Amino acid sequence: MQKQPVPILKKPRPQTAVERKTLFLGITLEDDKNYGESLKKVFRNGFGQANESKEMLADFDKMSTTFMGVGDWKLPNTHHVTSLWIGGQAKKMTSDAFVYFKPNASVDVTIRALIYVPDKIVAGLCFPRFEIENKHPHVTLMVSSTWAPRLSNNLISATCSKGGPFSPIYEAASQGILPAKGKGIEVARKVKVEGKGMVDEVVFVLLRDPVKFRGKSQAYY
Repeated sequence: MQKQPVPILKKPRPQTAVERKTLFLGITLEDDKNYGESLKKVFRNGFGQANESKEMLADFDKMSTTFMGVGDWKLPNTHHVTSLWIGGQAKKMTSDAFVYFKPNASVDVTIRALIYVPDKIVAGLCFPRFEIENKHPHVTLMVSSTWAPRLSNNLISATCSKGGPFSPIYEAASQGILPAKGKGIEVARKVKVEGKGMVDEVVFVLLRDPVKFRGKSQAYY
């Protein structure tokens, strides 16, 4: 009896950017059944710890309830952690991170710190157990008319990279260290941020009470 040839398993051919037009891969927080309440808790914990005004806490409470902006503040289009940015880089769609990406996988995302420019932008720092291209995984939480969501990358890179003013406390956040009462707040002044020039003030809050979201992997188009 003649033996049949053994089929060679090949890596599935990824769809091209034209066929699929994937903008990026990531982890959405918005499928968490307690999404709004958890978002509210992030702001209450962080801004309360930083002794921000009651008016500011009330505004962010309202935005976390109505999902509508207040004053110059507004929500980004989505709350997510970017795992692989593709944009117009079709070559990235041949990477293992893209080819073997599994949508709808459950991924816990714990916000361990906040970084913000007063009245401009707020981001949450996180370290999910997931393949993340970005050196500083984060969620852009709130933006304003003059600060686009993508600028959170530049802000975090300028302050949290090695040698940056927040490098030691960022490392503490990455290790899951919790601050003592009255600690965990740092302020950097006159920070040069790509795309914004010199920024007068940046605040870092290492949360005493981190907030966990039940995230889900998702492709964005």
